[in-house]
Amino acid sequence: MHKQIQQSVIGLGFLFVFIGGISLSGCAGKPIPVPEVSATLNSGETYAYTTQFKASRYTWVQKSGVRVEIESPKSVELKFTAPHVSEPATLVFSLKTIKTGAWKIPHTSEKVVVVVSP
Repeated sequence: MHKQIQQSVIGLGFLFVFIGGISLSGCAGKPIPVPEVSATLNSGETYAYTTQFKASRYTWVQKSGVRVEIESPKSVELKFTAPHVSEPATLVFSLKTIKTGAWKIPHTSEKVVVVVSP
């Protein structure tokens, strides 16, 4: 299976390589930053975001904030209804993906930060 190298960056003793959308960290073991999406919405509004990341499996996970029910956590789309809050609240989600081919490689491909206003 042929993987195309999309970008390589060498600096300060670190080597970071992106291979076919899969990130690997270099000698320092530091992870490569995950792309972040931000949004603001009001209590009770529905939020929907569709990732452009291509993978075999998707799993949306809420990392922090007032708990909400993700409508289809195993889909390409993050969709939920914002909770009713009395003060601004930040919800953080991450997308865990698995790309299959010669190897099954788990990867955190995106982070979504949503601020909910009262």
